[in-house]
Formats: sequence, C-alpha cells, structure tokens
Amino acid sequence: MNGLDWDLDALVGAIMSDLRGRSPVASAENVSETLSRDFADARRSLSQPTKEPTVFDVDERVVVRETVVKLASTTKLKVWRLRGDVVATPAAYDELASRGISVIRAGRSDVKSPTPSPSPARATLSASNAADRESAKAFKTDQETSKSASRAQVLLATCLPENERAPQGIVEYLKRNAEFVEERLDCMKKTTELVADSLAANDALKVVIATRDGAVGCVWANRKKGVRAVVAVTVEQAKRDLAATNANTLILDPRDVGPYQARQIVDFFTRMGRR
Repeated sequence: MNGLDWDLDALVGAIMSDLRGRSPVASAENVSETLSRDFADARRSLSQPTKEPTVFDVDERVVVRETVVKLASTTKLKVWRLRGDVVATPAAYDELASRGISVIRAGRSDVKSPTPSPSPARATLSASNAADRESAKAFKTDQETSKSASRAQVLLATCLPENERAPQGIVEYLKRNAEFVEERLDCMKKTTELVADSLAANDALKVVIATRDGAVGCVWANRKKGVRAVVAVTVEQAKRDLAATNANTLILDPRDVGPYQARQIVDFFTRMGRR
C-alpha cells in the first residue's frame, strides 16, 4: 500500500496501547505528584478563614475628642493608624487611652499605598472644605477645653481680720495657674460649711483656706463629710501630710508660712494628683 511495507498488526497494537495510556481511567490511576500537591494546596487555601483587618486607618486631618468618639462607634479594633501629618489634640489622646486604643503613625506613602492584604479598615468623616473648617474649629475648641481642664479648680476661702487680705503671692499664683474663685467670710463655721458644700458639688475642687485659726479650722473642716483638711506649717511637712491624706483642703496661716513657702505649698497642692 503506497509502496510502504506496513505491519498492520503492530501498527494497530501501538495505537491501542497509546489510547489506553491516555484514557480517563488510566489517568485517574496514575495521577501525577504535582497535580496531587496542587490540589492539596488549593484545598488548604480554601479551608483557611479570610484574615480580618488588625489596624484601623484614620484619614482625618484633625483628630479631636469628638472624632475619637464617633470613630470608636464604627470599629472594635484597638490599634489605630494615623497619617504622619495628622494633628491630634491632647484630649483626643486621652480619649483613646481611656478606651484602651493604641496609636501608630504612618507616613504619607503608607496612606497612599496601603498594604493590599489584608486591607485595613478605613474611615473618613471629612468630605468637603466645609467639613475641614468644622474640624479646625472643633480642634481649636478642643485645645481650649484641654487647656482649661489641665488647670486646677481652686476655691480660696479667706477668714482673716477685716483689714487683712489673702496673701498676695498666693493670689497671683492662682491667677496664673488655676481657675479660682475667692470668697471672704467672717467666721470659721461659715467658712467650713462653704467648703463642704463646694466640695460636695465638685469633687475635683481644691480648697485653700487662709486663716489665723488653723487648728480650729482643721477641726471644723474635718468634721464635715467629704472634707480632708491639712494645716501647713512647713513646706516639707505640708507636702508629706497632703500626699499621705490625699487632702482636698489646705489651711494656711499667713503668720506662720512666708510668701515663698506658701507658693511652694500651694503649687504642690494644686498639682497633686494631676499630670
């Protein structure tokens, strides 16, 4: 046939052998090691749960306490990432700390090209220039609030002879370093009643009593509920007793404590328990 010497039996046998080797049954019985490994890898990949984001990205340019409160309602993540150029107020950091949230800073490149897997949660509140202006306004208000909150609230109760005023050094110190009110009374009983009522209304208040009746004032004051009074005699003694009792009322006799020592004691007292 066509001048060729064909061995038909051998040719048919070779073809049939080749077909049997490529049949589905034969292939299933001789699955390659590579295909088995690929199938196992794919099965493991499908069985693994999708990774949840671990970092909460904040795209705000200005972060104030109100921003933290709003964003905290949208996520349970405890690690927040702020852009490197974000301005955050002290009050915002205090709010984050109170919620147990850690903060990390990211550079601009990190924000523009976030890690693709897993994608961090992202939130943006500002969507316009008007919103930015509101954020800046809130930032200014937050700064003022934080500054005010960092100053001690002090009541200066003066119970001295009519022609004698509270020590000027203490008054000047409180004007510069505290939010304070001065009240002048004519007897110790009224003074301690005012102190007790004021402390009951504001447990963050600190009271300085200027009087010549320090011992009497201490007895009257400590009989009132919520009042912890200490009489200052020397700087070291006053600091020791104030800290030991966590006092909220300091009693000074201008005749016993000089102007410089009085300022030292009042400074320690107003800063006590504050950052």
